[in-house]
Amino acid sequence: MSQPPSEATMREPHKLVSKRALIYLNQVLDITPHILIRISTFLYYNALKRNTLDSIEAINNTNNPDKKGVLVRRFLRFKSNEAKYVQVAGAVVIASVTSCLSWDSLASSHWSASAFFYSSIVFALVAIVTGAQQQMVLPGEDIDLENLDLDIITAKLTKGGRHDDRNHFYQNKKLVFALQTPLMLFSFAVATFLAGLFSVIFSPLGSSTVWGDSAKIAVFFGVVNVAVIVVFVCNSRWIYQIPELNTALTR
Repeated sequence: MSQPPSEATMREPHKLVSKRALIYLNQVLDITPHILIRISTFLYYNALKRNTLDSIEAINNTNNPDKKGVLVRRFLRFKSNEAKYVQVAGAVVIASVTSCLSWDSLASSHWSASAFFYSSIVFALVAIVTGAQQQMVLPGEDIDLENLDLDIITAKLTKGGRHDDRNHFYQNKKLVFALQTPLMLFSFAVATFLAGLFSVIFSPLGSSTVWGDSAKIAVFFGVVNVAVIVVFVCNSRWIYQIPELNTALTR
C-alpha cells in the first residue's frame, strides 16, 4: 500500500512556483526603469542616445588622450549649443502659446485646452532657465584643453569608469538628467502646446454631430498632424544613419 506524499514533497511545486515568480518579478523590475525612461523620453530619445549617452560612452572607451580631448571638447560644445537652441526655441513656443490664449474660440473650448497651453508656457519657461544655467556652467566655444582634466571629466560622466556585471559602464544618471533637462522640458512644452491645439480644434465636435466646417477643420488638422509626426519620427531616426554627418555637425 503506497504511502501518502509527505508534507515536504507537497511543498515542492509551491517552491518552484515561488522561485519562478521571483525570477519573473526580478526581470520586470530590471526592465521597468528602461521602459519608464523610454516612455518619458520618447519625444527626444534619439537625441538623448546619440548626442549624450553614446558620446559619454565614446569618451569612456577612449584611452588616447588626444582623441579623448577632442571628444570631450565636441561633447561640451554640443551641449552648450543645445542649451542656446532650447532658449531660442522656448521663447518661440511661449510667443505662440500666448497668441493662442487670445483666441475667441478658446472660451468655448474644453477646459483641457487652456490647461495644456498654460502648462506649455511653464515647461518652456523652465526650459529657458535651465538652458541658461547649463550654458553658464559649460564652457563656451573657446575650450582650452590644457586646462581640462580629462580624467576628472570622464570620472564625473561615468562614475569613475566602473562597469557592471554585463560590462556596461555606469553613467552618472544625475548628470545625464541635468544635461538633458532643457531639451526634455522643451519637448514637453511642444507636446502640451500641440495637445492644446487638438483640444481647441476637436472641442466643437463634442457638442455637434453635423458635418460642418468644424468637422472638416478637425479632420484636415488630424491628417496633417499624422503626416508631420511620421516625418518627424523618420527624420529623427534617419538623420543619425550617417556617422560622418553626425560627426561634422557636432564639431
